[in-house]
Amino acid sequence: MLFFFVILQELFAKHMLIHFKIHFVTKWGEKIRLLLYSGKAEAKSSISSVEMSCDKNFIWTATFQPEENQPEVLYKYELITATGEHVLEYGGCRKLAIVVSHLKINVMDAWRDSFGESPFMTTVFQDCYFKRN
Repeated sequence: MLFFFVILQELFAKHMLIHFKIHFVTKWGEKIRLLLYSGKAEAKSSISSVEMSCDKNFIWTATFQPEENQPEVLYKYELITATGEHVLEYGGCRKLAIVVSHLKINVMDAWRDSFGESPFMTTVFQDCYFKRN
């Protein structure tokens, strides 16, 4: 039984595909790129980037084939403006644990933006409504 599982694991790892999707409305000339990281999320040593394609509903997609025996994928999205400015989404790297038994993984994300000038970050909300005891 163990032998069968090892053979199955090798077969699936070689042909696994991860499909990333994110909804983001861009302006003319802007594009979204998927950044893939190696090592720990804190190190943020980018190993590669994947250009994403956009459909008419502003759903950006990219496909990635992980390496054999890769336990997880660390990734983040990047907006490239028409002027060439690189804008990373807010927050740390996203982690996706790889399950060996899946040949195809579909990921649908939402762009993470800083709260900057959100009314929910004001003193009224933070000290009253969102107060933790």
